[in-house]
Amino acid sequence: MDRSMICPASIDAVTSGKKLLAMTNELQNNMSADPLSDAGESLFHNLSYEIKKNAVLLYRVYGQSTSLAY
Repeated sequence: MDRSMICPASIDAVTSGKKLLAMTNELQNNMSADPLSDAGESLFHNLSYEIKKNAVLLYRVYGQSTSLAY
């Protein structure tokens, strides 16, 4: 497998993962403060949407072929 194809996907996946982690932390903080708030529900739906949107990107860099390329 050509590393030049994996590198951009890996960088995009890391960037996406950091964004998802920040959104998860924000949701956790909000839910700790007020579990039934409308803001928490909105954050949950936004996070869920981002996960679904980025799933293809994240799955692209997972697996044995990626491990072997590095």
